[in-house]
Amino acid sequence: VMKELEIESTRVADPVMLMNTEDLVELAGLKQIFKLPTLFVYMLNISSSYELHIEDLSLVSRDIDCELKIYGIQGAQYFIPSQFYLSLGPCEFVKSIMEAKYIITNSYHGTVIALMLHKPFISLMQEKSEVINQNVRQQELLEWVGLSHHRISVAEIKDKGKLLLEERIDWHKIDKILNDFRLFSLDWLKEAIKD
Repeated sequence: VMKELEIESTRVADPVMLMNTEDLVELAGLKQIFKLPTLFVYMLNISSSYELHIEDLSLVSRDIDCELKIYGIQGAQYFIPSQFYLSLGPCEFVKSIMEAKYIITNSYHGTVIALMLHKPFISLMQEKSEVINQNVRQQELLEWVGLSHHRISVAEIKDKGKLLLEERIDWHKIDKILNDFRLFSLDWLKEAIKD
């Protein structure tokens, strides 16, 4: 958008990316959330139970031998069946990602935190919406770290879910990319504050 407007800009990290892993661990606290290996699903901007694809998520959780737990915000919470539903505060949310064996999310920040905490993940495309669409941010992030194939539609979960969640990821490479970007962004912010 900035290029189209012919405005010079610098791309810097989202505030969540300015944190390091130790910050996330400290934020999460000590309270245990899950007792069993868990597929943690974090969804937002869902406007019907159909969009949640509970049957497909349940199938994937069985395929990977995990309990299914789902946290939703911005409307998604109203469509989560009670046996899967989690009510979480911010620290519990981070702890849930930390403890989960696998992550499925349609959230940009959920994807970022999964990457930072080295969690096998799938980043789902959000249904097209005139109000909000995070798909561009997710796509750019995953292309940037070389994992664009981990961004799929909810309809593809049944066929691709197990394979993507069990894929080996080079976390050292991801850490280097994120850390370099974090340091660049912090330097940029320090310079911007000086002016």
